[in-house]
Amino acid sequence: MKRTIFVVIAFVLVLTIVSCDQFGDKLGSTNNYLSFEGKKNSITAARSFRAGDSFVFQLYPDNNKSANDNFMELSFPDKLTDTLFTIPLAQGEWWVNGAVNGMAYSGDKLGRTGFQSANVQIKILDGAGTCDLKISLALPDNRCVTGFYKGLIDGF
Repeated sequence: MKRTIFVVIAFVLVLTIVSCDQFGDKLGSTNNYLSFEGKKNSITAARSFRAGDSFVFQLYPDNNKSANDNFMELSFPDKLTDTLFTIPLAQGEWWVNGAVNGMAYSGDKLGRTGFQSANVQIKILDGAGTCDLKISLALPDNRCVTGFYKGLIDGF
């Protein structure tokens, strides 16, 4: 019994150390960014809106609002508010599209390419749709793309 408990505790510690749940910054950060290998890139062009029954976030580090070497687009059901969840979702429509450091990633409920999973935390701050969004996306080699966005969801 003691050995089993030790193994479980050791396993949890290893997961904590090597996992991609890097939510170190608290919600409410004043900077919108995407980060990879310790380098933060400011999100200078972002759009967030409601499309049907989903929230859509388009996060770009340049004012061209275009897909380049470092961007993220994300959509998930609008019922997921004030919560932490993992992509892929068991139910509901979702999709992710992006790139970092020359590596593209994308996915939806039919499959994923270029990433393992993502942890997403969203908090709606007011009735107008102001939100805090944090994401931590695990690449196939266990490196992480993290991001934070605070903004207004159009059509909330």
